[in-house]
Amino acid sequence: MPILFYSVRESPYGCFSNFSPHPFDLDGKRWPTSEHYFQAQKFAGTPSEEDVWQARGPMKAAELGRERSRPLRRDWEAVKDDVMRRAVRRKFEAHDDIRAILLSTGDEEIIEDAPRDYYWGCGADGSGKNMLGKILMEVRAELCHDLNPPLATSEAEGLMTPEEYDRLCRSDCFVCRIVAGRPLVPNPHVVYEDDRVIAFLNQFPTQEGYTLVCPKRHVERYEADLSSEEWLYLQGVVQRVSRAVAEATGAMRMYIASLGSPERNAHLHIHVCPCPSGTPFTEQQFAAMELEGGKYLNLSDERMRDIAARIQERTMRSYK
Repeated sequence: MPILFYSVRESPYGCFSNFSPHPFDLDGKRWPTSEHYFQAQKFAGTPSEEDVWQARGPMKAAELGRERSRPLRRDWEAVKDDVMRRAVRRKFEAHDDIRAILLSTGDEEIIEDAPRDYYWGCGADGSGKNMLGKILMEVRAELCHDLNPPLATSEAEGLMTPEEYDRLCRSDCFVCRIVAGRPLVPNPHVVYEDDRVIAFLNQFPTQEGYTLVCPKRHVERYEADLSSEEWLYLQGVVQRVSRAVAEATGAMRMYIASLGSPERNAHLHIHVCPCPSGTPFTEQQFAAMELEGGKYLNLSDERMRDIAARIQERTMRSYK
């Protein structure tokens, strides 16, 4: 579903407006809003640039930028898109909170629902070019790439037979072994740990960033073995880890599930599985989580460390 925005007062997407109060540094100045920067660049290198920079509020900056008495730079029509692109990118680079909001939109179309603007917005009848919306989507893709840079690693599809996986799962409690420092599978990548809960990357992942969140105490029944306080505490960690995974991977959706059985993998563990942007519908939901035929992503230890570090950093940031 397309995401429409216009007024800075709209929540949560009012921050997409150039009037939103999110200052940033660019070209040697501290700009109060992206509107200030955009309008000032119409007069770059002239006293009018300084006038717009010092304007009291984005509305005043817009009024000054549109004054016909001020001489417009000759190349403005050729450079205005790039000027807007620089301002929007720098604004979202400078503020973690609104960057997370932008990335949370996944692959959805973003539209500036400006009824009188047929260039930057969609216009009253939807026929406008929506250039601001398009730039926001470009910046979103760039920021997502920056958060998830490609690594020179071998990432082939791994394969464990169902029989091998069954023997491993029945051999001992995989969570208790990780907590005790004697993991069944070497090199578990822990992304969060306190005295009650531990979270680590799935060692047989179907998606990058697939994480398991578990109580350290050996419990098996979600509804019976946890007190209300323990249940709420665990849910709080699940939410924080989910947000961190979503931001670290650029996921378009997060899947949360409690699986396992009394016969194997009995220790309560919460699956936190990201669904990557662009995933076809038939590969979403349970299909994104299922270890079909024993196949999983055979990620290098270097890659797993990098993913874990991204999630861990964002999980800890969410506590501040």
